[in-house]
Amino acid sequence: MKAILQKEWHGYFSTVTGYLFTAFLMLFAGIFFSVLCLTGGLPSFEYVLSNMTFVFVIVTPILTLRGISEERRQKTDRLLYTLPIGLTRVVLGKYAALLGVLAVPTVLMGVYPLLLSMFGTVNLGAAYGSLLAFFLLGAALLSIALYLSCLSDSPVACAAICFAVVLVNYFLSTLALYLPGTADASLWLFLALCLLFALIVLRMTNAVWPAAVALVVSGGAVLAVWVANSEAFAGAFPALLERLSLFEAFQSFVGGEMDLSALFFYVSVCVVFVVLTVQSMEKRRWSE
Repeated sequence: MKAILQKEWHGYFSTVTGYLFTAFLMLFAGIFFSVLCLTGGLPSFEYVLSNMTFVFVIVTPILTLRGISEERRQKTDRLLYTLPIGLTRVVLGKYAALLGVLAVPTVLMGVYPLLLSMFGTVNLGAAYGSLLAFFLLGAALLSIALYLSCLSDSPVACAAICFAVVLVNYFLSTLALYLPGTADASLWLFLALCLLFALIVLRMTNAVWPAAVALVVSGGAVLAVWVANSEAFAGAFPALLERLSLFEAFQSFVGGEMDLSALFFYVSVCVVFVVLTVQSMEKRRWSE
Protein backbone atom coordinates (compact mmCIF):
# COMPACT_ATOMS: atom_id res chain seq x y z
CA MET A 1 0.00 0.00 0.00
CA LYS A 2 2.85 2.38 0.83
CA ALA A 3 4.42 1.76 -2.57
CA ILE A 4 1.10 2.53 -4.32
CA LEU A 5 0.72 5.71 -2.26
CA GLN A 6 4.24 6.89 -3.12
CA LYS A 7 3.77 6.07 -6.80
CA GLU A 8 0.48 7.96 -7.02
CA TRP A 9 1.78 10.90 -5.00
CA HIS A 10 4.82 11.17 -7.27
CA GLY A 11 2.53 10.93 -10.29
CA TYR A 12 0.43 13.88 -9.15
CA PHE A 13 3.36 16.16 -8.33
CA SER A 14 5.76 15.12 -11.10
CA THR A 15 3.13 16.52 -13.49
CA VAL A 16 1.00 19.67 -13.31
CA THR A 17 -2.04 17.82 -11.93
CA GLY A 18 -1.30 18.22 -8.23
CA TYR A 19 0.00 21.76 -8.63
CA LEU A 20 -3.00 22.77 -10.75
CA PHE A 21 -5.41 21.35 -8.17
CA THR A 22 -3.65 23.15 -5.31
CA ALA A 23 -3.28 26.43 -7.20
CA PHE A 24 -6.93 26.47 -8.23
CA LEU A 25 -8.18 25.99 -4.68
CA MET A 26 -5.75 28.51 -3.24
CA LEU A 27 -6.63 31.06 -5.92
CA PHE A 28 -10.30 31.03 -5.00
CA ALA A 29 -9.50 30.87 -1.29
CA GLY A 30 -7.43 34.04 -1.64
CA ILE A 31 -10.10 35.81 -3.69
CA PHE A 32 -12.96 35.03 -1.30
CA PHE A 33 -10.82 35.72 1.77
CA SER A 34 -9.90 39.16 0.41
CA VAL A 35 -13.43 40.05 -0.68
CA LEU A 36 -15.39 38.69 2.28
CA CYS A 37 -13.02 38.99 5.23
CA LEU A 38 -10.51 41.73 4.48
CA THR A 39 -12.69 44.04 2.38
CA GLY A 40 -16.12 43.00 3.65
CA GLY A 41 -15.08 42.79 7.28
CA LEU A 42 -16.57 39.34 7.95
CA PRO A 43 -14.81 37.72 10.92
CA SER A 44 -15.96 34.22 9.90
CA PHE A 45 -13.74 32.04 7.70
CA GLU A 46 -16.67 29.64 7.31
CA TYR A 47 -18.24 31.95 4.71
CA VAL A 48 -15.09 31.75 2.60
CA LEU A 49 -15.31 27.96 2.53
CA SER A 50 -19.06 28.05 1.88
CA ASN A 51 -18.51 30.15 -1.24
CA MET A 52 -15.66 27.88 -2.32
CA THR A 53 -17.55 24.59 -2.37
CA PHE A 54 -18.54 25.05 -6.02
CA VAL A 55 -14.82 24.89 -6.93
CA PHE A 56 -14.98 21.14 -6.29
CA VAL A 57 -17.23 20.87 -9.35
CA ILE A 58 -14.24 21.97 -11.43
CA VAL A 59 -11.23 20.54 -9.62
CA THR A 60 -12.53 17.06 -8.77
CA PRO A 61 -12.54 15.91 -12.44
CA ILE A 62 -8.93 17.12 -12.75
CA LEU A 63 -7.74 14.41 -10.36
CA THR A 64 -9.95 11.85 -12.13
CA LEU A 65 -7.64 12.15 -15.14
CA ARG A 66 -5.02 10.19 -13.17
CA GLY A 67 -7.46 7.64 -11.81
CA ILE A 68 -7.88 3.95 -12.53
CA SER A 69 -9.02 4.74 -16.09
CA GLU A 70 -5.48 5.94 -16.84
CA GLU A 71 -4.13 2.58 -15.63
CA ARG A 72 -6.58 0.81 -17.93
CA ARG A 73 -5.70 3.04 -20.88
CA GLN A 74 -2.00 2.26 -20.47
CA LYS A 75 -2.77 -1.44 -19.81
CA THR A 76 -0.93 -1.24 -16.49
CA ASP A 77 -4.03 -2.18 -14.51
CA ARG A 78 -3.21 -5.85 -15.10
CA LEU A 79 -0.06 -5.38 -13.05
CA LEU A 80 -2.22 -4.20 -10.15
CA TYR A 81 -4.19 -7.45 -10.25
CA THR A 82 -0.99 -9.48 -9.78
CA LEU A 83 0.34 -7.55 -6.79
CA PRO A 84 0.57 -9.65 -3.58
CA ILE A 85 -1.04 -6.93 -1.43
CA GLY A 86 -4.58 -7.37 -2.80
CA LEU A 87 -6.86 -4.91 -4.56
CA THR A 88 -8.22 -3.44 -1.33
CA ARG A 89 -4.81 -2.06 -0.41
CA VAL A 90 -4.26 -0.92 -3.99
CA VAL A 91 -7.46 1.12 -3.90
CA LEU A 92 -6.69 2.43 -0.41
CA GLY A 93 -3.24 3.49 -1.59
CA LYS A 94 -4.69 5.37 -4.54
CA TYR A 95 -7.35 6.97 -2.37
CA ALA A 96 -4.80 7.95 0.29
CA ALA A 97 -2.79 9.71 -2.42
CA LEU A 98 -5.90 11.65 -3.45
CA LEU A 99 -6.50 12.65 0.17
CA GLY A 100 -2.87 13.74 0.42
CA VAL A 101 -3.27 16.01 -2.60
CA LEU A 102 -6.43 17.47 -1.06
CA ALA A 103 -4.68 17.93 2.29
CA VAL A 104 -2.05 20.24 0.81
CA PRO A 105 -4.36 23.21 0.04
CA THR A 106 -6.47 22.42 3.11
CA VAL A 107 -3.46 22.79 5.41
CA LEU A 108 -2.38 25.96 3.60
CA MET A 109 -5.86 27.44 4.06
CA GLY A 110 -5.51 26.81 7.78
CA VAL A 111 -3.33 29.93 7.95
CA TYR A 112 -6.21 32.24 6.98
CA PRO A 113 -8.13 32.08 10.30
CA LEU A 114 -4.90 32.92 12.15
CA LEU A 115 -4.31 35.90 9.86
CA LEU A 116 -7.90 37.00 10.39
CA SER A 117 -7.50 36.79 14.16
CA MET A 118 -4.82 39.49 13.95
CA PHE A 119 -7.52 42.00 12.99
CA GLY A 120 -10.17 41.06 15.54
CA THR A 121 -11.95 38.29 17.40
CA VAL A 122 -12.37 35.08 15.40
CA ASN A 123 -14.09 31.86 16.44
CA LEU A 124 -11.18 29.55 15.65
CA GLY A 125 -13.14 26.47 16.70
CA ALA A 126 -15.85 27.19 14.13
CA ALA A 127 -13.26 28.12 11.50
CA TYR A 128 -11.25 24.92 11.82
CA GLY A 129 -14.40 22.83 12.27
CA SER A 130 -15.66 24.11 8.92
CA LEU A 131 -12.22 23.46 7.42
CA LEU A 132 -12.46 19.84 8.60
CA ALA A 133 -15.91 19.58 7.01
CA PHE A 134 -14.52 21.14 3.81
CA PHE A 135 -11.80 18.48 3.70
CA LEU A 136 -14.30 15.66 4.28
CA LEU A 137 -16.60 17.10 1.60
CA GLY A 138 -13.68 16.95 -0.82
CA ALA A 139 -12.79 13.45 0.40
CA ALA A 140 -16.34 12.25 -0.27
CA LEU A 141 -16.33 13.75 -3.78
CA LEU A 142 -12.91 12.22 -4.51
CA SER A 143 -14.16 8.78 -3.41
CA ILE A 144 -16.99 9.14 -5.94
CA ALA A 145 -14.49 10.26 -8.58
CA LEU A 146 -12.26 7.26 -7.84
CA TYR A 147 -15.19 4.91 -8.39
CA LEU A 148 -16.24 6.68 -11.60
CA SER A 149 -12.70 6.30 -12.94
CA CYS A 150 -13.37 2.54 -13.06
CA LEU A 151 -16.19 2.93 -15.58
CA SER A 152 -14.20 3.63 -18.74
CA ASP A 153 -10.78 3.22 -20.32
CA SER A 154 -10.83 6.91 -21.29
CA PRO A 155 -9.67 9.36 -18.60
CA VAL A 156 -11.39 12.21 -20.45
CA ALA A 157 -14.72 10.34 -20.51
CA CYS A 158 -14.39 9.56 -16.78
CA ALA A 159 -13.60 13.21 -16.05
CA ALA A 160 -16.69 14.28 -18.02
CA ILE A 161 -18.87 11.79 -16.11
CA CYS A 162 -17.36 12.97 -12.82
CA PHE A 163 -18.07 16.61 -13.71
CA ALA A 164 -21.70 15.77 -14.52
CA VAL A 165 -22.22 13.77 -11.31
CA VAL A 166 -20.66 16.42 -9.05
CA LEU A 167 -22.57 19.19 -10.84
CA VAL A 168 -25.88 17.38 -10.36
CA ASN A 169 -25.08 16.85 -6.68
CA TYR A 170 -24.24 20.54 -6.34
CA PHE A 171 -27.70 21.51 -7.64
CA LEU A 172 -29.52 18.63 -5.95
CA SER A 173 -31.15 20.76 -3.27
CA THR A 174 -32.25 23.28 -5.92
CA LEU A 175 -33.65 20.47 -8.08
CA ALA A 176 -35.66 19.24 -5.09
CA LEU A 177 -37.54 22.55 -5.03
CA TYR A 178 -38.90 21.96 -8.53
CA LEU A 179 -40.01 18.35 -8.04
CA PRO A 180 -43.68 17.69 -7.27
CA GLY A 181 -44.22 17.10 -3.57
CA THR A 182 -47.41 15.04 -3.79
CA ALA A 183 -47.53 11.54 -2.34
CA ASP A 184 -48.28 9.96 -5.73
CA ALA A 185 -45.34 11.70 -7.39
CA SER A 186 -42.99 10.63 -4.59
CA LEU A 187 -44.18 7.03 -4.94
CA TRP A 188 -43.32 6.90 -8.65
CA LEU A 189 -40.00 8.64 -8.07
CA PHE A 190 -39.07 6.16 -5.34
CA LEU A 191 -39.98 3.27 -7.65
CA ALA A 192 -37.80 4.81 -10.35
CA LEU A 193 -35.00 4.99 -7.78
CA CYS A 194 -35.51 1.27 -7.04
CA LEU A 195 -35.15 0.56 -10.76
CA LEU A 196 -31.95 2.59 -10.87
CA PHE A 197 -30.64 0.65 -7.87
CA ALA A 198 -31.38 -2.64 -9.65
CA LEU A 199 -29.52 -1.43 -12.76
CA ILE A 200 -26.51 -0.55 -10.61
CA VAL A 201 -26.57 -4.05 -9.09
CA LEU A 202 -26.79 -5.49 -12.61
CA ARG A 203 -23.80 -3.39 -13.65
CA MET A 204 -21.77 -4.51 -10.64
CA THR A 205 -22.62 -8.21 -10.71
CA ASN A 206 -23.24 -8.71 -14.43
CA ALA A 207 -26.01 -11.13 -13.40
CA VAL A 208 -29.76 -10.76 -13.78
CA TRP A 209 -30.98 -12.54 -10.64
CA PRO A 210 -29.25 -10.28 -8.06
CA ALA A 211 -30.64 -7.26 -9.91
CA ALA A 212 -34.10 -8.81 -9.97
CA VAL A 213 -33.92 -9.55 -6.24
CA ALA A 214 -32.79 -5.98 -5.55
CA LEU A 215 -35.70 -4.61 -7.59
CA VAL A 216 -38.29 -6.86 -5.96
CA VAL A 217 -37.05 -6.25 -2.40
CA SER A 218 -36.61 -2.48 -2.71
CA GLY A 219 -39.77 -1.99 -4.76
CA GLY A 220 -41.72 -4.24 -2.41
CA ALA A 221 -40.53 -2.26 0.60
CA VAL A 222 -41.62 1.02 -1.01
CA LEU A 223 -45.06 -0.37 -1.87
CA ALA A 224 -45.46 -1.83 1.64
CA VAL A 225 -44.79 1.57 3.21
CA TRP A 226 -47.20 3.15 0.71
CA VAL A 227 -49.98 0.76 1.68
CA ALA A 228 -49.31 1.29 5.40
CA ASN A 229 -49.12 5.09 5.27
CA SER A 230 -49.40 6.80 1.89
CA GLU A 231 -49.50 10.26 3.48
CA ALA A 232 -45.90 9.82 4.61
CA PHE A 233 -44.82 10.04 0.95
CA ALA A 234 -45.93 13.67 0.64
CA GLY A 235 -42.73 15.64 0.04
CA ALA A 236 -40.61 12.61 0.94
CA PHE A 237 -38.62 12.35 -2.30
CA PRO A 238 -37.62 16.04 -2.49
CA ALA A 239 -36.59 15.79 1.18
CA LEU A 240 -34.44 12.75 0.35
CA LEU A 241 -32.67 14.64 -2.44
CA GLU A 242 -31.82 17.44 -0.05
CA ARG A 243 -30.38 14.92 2.41
CA LEU A 244 -28.26 13.35 -0.36
CA SER A 245 -26.68 16.66 -1.32
CA LEU A 246 -23.09 16.65 -0.09
CA PHE A 247 -22.89 20.40 -0.59
CA GLU A 248 -26.09 21.14 1.33
CA ALA A 249 -24.76 19.21 4.32
CA PHE A 250 -21.85 21.65 4.52
CA GLN A 251 -24.11 24.66 5.07
CA SER A 252 -24.75 23.77 8.71
CA PHE A 253 -21.09 24.61 9.45
CA VAL A 254 -21.47 28.17 8.14
CA GLY A 255 -23.39 29.17 11.25
CA GLY A 256 -20.62 27.84 13.49
CA GLU A 257 -22.37 24.54 14.25
CA MET A 258 -20.34 21.34 14.48
CA ASP A 259 -22.77 19.00 12.73
CA LEU A 260 -21.58 15.49 13.60
CA SER A 261 -24.29 13.90 11.43
CA ALA A 262 -22.87 15.71 8.39
CA LEU A 263 -19.35 14.52 9.22
CA PHE A 264 -20.66 10.96 9.59
CA PHE A 265 -22.46 11.34 6.25
CA TYR A 266 -19.22 12.35 4.52
CA VAL A 267 -17.24 9.49 6.07
CA SER A 268 -20.00 7.02 5.11
CA VAL A 269 -19.89 8.19 1.49
CA CYS A 270 -16.11 7.73 1.47
CA VAL A 271 -16.38 4.17 2.80
CA VAL A 272 -19.21 3.18 0.45
CA PHE A 273 -17.49 4.37 -2.73
CA VAL A 274 -14.09 2.95 -1.78
CA VAL A 275 -15.80 -0.42 -1.27
CA LEU A 276 -17.61 -0.03 -4.61
CA THR A 277 -14.29 0.73 -6.29
CA VAL A 278 -12.73 -2.43 -4.85
CA GLN A 279 -15.73 -4.48 -5.98
CA SER A 280 -15.59 -2.98 -9.47
CA MET A 281 -11.90 -3.81 -9.81
CA GLU A 282 -12.45 -7.33 -8.46
CA LYS A 283 -15.18 -7.85 -11.05
CA ARG A 284 -12.91 -6.69 -13.87
CA ARG A 285 -10.06 -8.81 -12.52
CA TRP A 286 -12.03 -12.05 -12.81
CA SER A 287 -13.66 -11.10 -16.11
CA GLU A 288 -10.32 -10.89 -17.90
